[in-house]
Amino acid sequence: MKGKFLINGRGGCGKSTLTSIIAKNLAKDNQVLVIDIDEGNLGINKMLGVERPETTFMDYCGGRGRVMGELVKVILQQEDAVHIVGEISFDDLEAPFASWSDNLGFIQMGKIENPGDGCSCPISNLAMDFIANLKLDDNQVVIVDTSAGIEHIGQGVAFNIDKLITVVDGSNDAVILANKINEMAKKADKDNLVILNKVDDSIEGLLKEKLDDDINVVSSIKYAPEIAESNINGVEIDISNIDVGDIIAKL
Repeated sequence: MKGKFLINGRGGCGKSTLTSIIAKNLAKDNQVLVIDIDEGNLGINKMLGVERPETTFMDYCGGRGRVMGELVKVILQQEDAVHIVGEISFDDLEAPFASWSDNLGFIQMGKIENPGDGCSCPISNLAMDFIANLKLDDNQVVIVDTSAGIEHIGQGVAFNIDKLITVVDGSNDAVILANKINEMAKKADKDNLVILNKVDDSIEGLLKEKLDDDINVVSSIKYAPEIAESNINGVEIDISNIDVGDIIAKL
């Protein structure tokens, strides 16, 4: 497999959990890089079973100040995006900004660390530059775990992605957001695959009724207490009894 995939959804729907499960399954036969662009997510590396890198990629590139400076240039000079990252490959992804466990790699794009740090714009714009310049060979896959909502799509992160994956749990907010993401994906000319998460049979049917008719629901995953327990304890997710073959087949 070869491709770049972005995982969307509302807060708490299970984006990071699904990112980890899909990435760990794909890493059986591929090199897989998980890019965390959520400015507040601090625990996905534990789900993956990968050490947190020594530094975020933003700090490696000079920090928030440098990226903000490049953003100002974009605004003043009316350019399309920041240009910090040159062409890179998986061979370039190493310490201190990347960590690996066998075929599974992990990068944190950036974090909001202090009061007054500001918005996530520098993180998203650096991610867009990184994803656009990362060249893939066969059997290399990128999965981007995003913050809640649609800001990352509005900022253009999805432009250099092959497919979007939207996670929907049992809430009206999740349905409204999924319909909006699907609309934005069509405008960006991107396929959008929807996964129903933490649902039973009755909720699955109700969610499908509420979602727009043209939404492509590729899988439904039931609530699993053992996954919740792993997340609470901050330990690696055991995927041995989790079947996501129907999802991977659609990627």
